[in-house]
Amino acid sequence: MTSCRDPRADANVAQAMMEAGAQMTMLQQDQSIMQSQLDSLMQVVAWQDTIIRRLASHTGLPISSR
Repeated sequence: MTSCRDPRADANVAQAMMEAGAQMTMLQQDQSIMQSQLDSLMQVVAWQDTIIRRLASHTGLPISSR
């Protein structure tokens, strides 16, 4: 006796794989956006840190190093 594969089951598996791939692509895009935002925030913090250190230096206030 031979068994036949259910074409609907195969189609469902194929559809699930396609949806999983699309979700992974969206996650990669989201991660890329978040990394870009994080890089931007780090630049802002570094700039603010520089300004604070310059102001402290001009006023003679000690600032501890990291």
